[in-house]
Amino acid sequence: MKLIALLAFFGVFIAVPSETLAQAYPERPIQIAVAFGAGGPNDLIARLIGDQLGKELKTSVAILNKPGAGGALGAAFAAQAKKDGYTLFLTSHANYLTAILQPKDVSYDMERDFEPIGKVAELASAVMVRSAAPWKNLTELLDHIKKNPKKVSCGVAAVGTMPYFVWLTLNSLGFETNGVIVANSPEGVAYLKGGHVDMSIESVPPSAPHLRDKSFRGLAVTTAKRVKEFPDIPTFPEAGHPEVGYFPQFAGLYAPAGTPGPILQTLSSALQKTMKDPAVLDKLEKMNFSADYQGPAEFKQMIGSFMPRIRTMAEKAGIIK
Repeated sequence: MKLIALLAFFGVFIAVPSETLAQAYPERPIQIAVAFGAGGPNDLIARLIGDQLGKELKTSVAILNKPGAGGALGAAFAAQAKKDGYTLFLTSHANYLTAILQPKDVSYDMERDFEPIGKVAELASAVMVRSAAPWKNLTELLDHIKKNPKKVSCGVAAVGTMPYFVWLTLNSLGFETNGVIVANSPEGVAYLKGGHVDMSIESVPPSAPHLRDKSFRGLAVTTAKRVKEFPDIPTFPEAGHPEVGYFPQFAGLYAPAGTPGPILQTLSSALQKTMKDPAVLDKLEKMNFSADYQGPAEFKQMIGSFMPRIRTMAEKAGIIK
């Protein structure tokens, strides 16, 4: 009986510090790992979110860039971090795409190794033409393409990017264009501006100057909501083509799987408050990101419905087997 009492005593004694640590969190600075280099979209979002998140949690938040291998190095680093809430991971849809398209090159599983804290932003791509083009809206363009299959040239980002999957979807729906793969966003913008392609599917930020001066005409954005700076560009459903669907280029904050529930709740609450801060929302919008917060459950549901769709498309296109 004395032994049982002694073990029971130590059992309680061991359990208390774990709860106390969770309640006291955070007691020291937090770092957010980013799987891409400084100055890129993920880095800019992480620094903006991290600054306000630190204020909400009353601690400092540092950004740790871990670029390489399409985001795989940074994801592997974050997945192996201690499950104590002091190393978080901010990344985008790119890490999911890398895992789908290059499974042999990654050691992480985004759904197994990470716990979503929340989605913070979306980056829109847009179907665009030059302002001198005859098509004034998406329906006019797609009607022309359907009547003239593979006669319209379309600048599209590299295989496996989100604009590429938009292009695949349009082709699968009978809107077949002659795809011209570009190396990067600046090249894609230059191809359209120079008249080397008839249309383009490109991210909004690098195209923004030309959308502002009206040299480009945006016909539809790939996000669920319109981009604040360009409210005249409709979504696919608003443009009359809901069948094209929704292609979120999203950024979200994660913790390593196994992080204690009370710490996750603290982080989720702080992130929700961060995403209500007017200054954060304003800065995101000025960077042409849509501030689109989703809590853990809603974010997880979105990922669970969207990523299998991308995998199926990649298989049908022969990108993966």
